[in-house]
Amino acid sequence: MSAELGFIIMAEVIVAMFVLWGFLHEDLFIRFEENMAAALRKRFPRKKRAVRRLRVVKNTRSARKGPDRSAA
Repeated sequence: MSAELGFIIMAEVIVAMFVLWGFLHEDLFIRFEENMAAALRKRFPRKKRAVRRLRVVKNTRSARKGPDRSAA
């Protein structure tokens, strides 16, 4: 339990120090964020999705599957 608590406290202190550093060196922090975003975009590129085109069905009866039941 105490080791887990120690890791949590250490992580919180590191995050707090990083936030403080970001406030003091805002221009460097923004550059760091941009570099991280570029690295992530390079590492995980977006997959291009195929554009699905809707088929226009002129006659809806011919598009149905099965027998035509309009005569019944």
